Amino acid sequence: MIRKITIFRMSVGRMIAFLAGIGLLLAAVAGVAQQSVSPQTNPLTAALPLTTKSPEARRLVEEALTLYLDRVEQEQSIQILRKAVQVDPDFAMGHEFLAQISLDSAEQVGEQEKAFATRNHATSSEQMVIEWYQDAADHKLISAITKMNDVLKQYPRDKWVVWMSTWWLQTQAQYERSIAVYEGSGITDSPGLINNMGYNYASIRQFDKAFAMMDKYVAAIPNDSNRRIPTPKFCAWRGDSISPSNTTGRRW
Repeated sequence: MIRKITIFRMSVGRMIAFLAGIGLLLAAVAGVAQQSVSPQTNPLTAALPLTTKSPEARRLVEEALTLYLDRVEQEQSIQILRKAVQVDPDFAMGHEFLAQISLDSAEQVGEQEKAFATRNHATSSEQMVIEWYQDAADHKLISAITKMNDVLKQYPRDKWVVWMSTWWLQTQAQYERSIAVYEGSGITDSPGLINNMGYNYASIRQFDKAFAMMDKYVAAIPNDSNRRIPTPKFCAWRGDSISPSNTTGRRW
């Protein structure tokens, strides 16, 4: 009996040592894994990557987007985007941005096709953006909305993602959702976004906010030749009579 107890005690001791060894091994593996996995990206500061083999092409795209969103120079932005995709024909997001900004319907279609064809040269996030727009073009709206929401979840404060999302939602007459995306982004210094939001607010009859956006846009770009006084339809929505005396000099 004593011998059996001794054996049992030895077995327990060995078991404890064995379990302790496993614990140390798991801890070591976890430590290695923790070192090898990059920390999770903070969505509040994350920026959509722009994958290209050419630093010049990337610089051109960034310049074009700044011109488009911050200075509302669409024609000039289009010309620069065309140069960017000539420098790197495999720049998938370069093609996508040109597809969305171009004023030529044939170019829009052609550049969307090129973006989709070259998407494997891009990151998974960029691919999701391109597939979102492709789904929209193919009238797969549920899939398009799902992908847009996935991109927004990753980059809720990225100016380009916010612009793409709010503009696309506006074209789908989803004005309240577009406004929610903009307001949640915290972006307040982009004239292009401010301009678009004015139309969104007006479309849901929040005219005080719409006119506030007008004034903010005018202050940001006082010499913009594209600004215009409120249209008769806009004033009618707001309940104004149409006369020179009641436009208060507002231009949009």
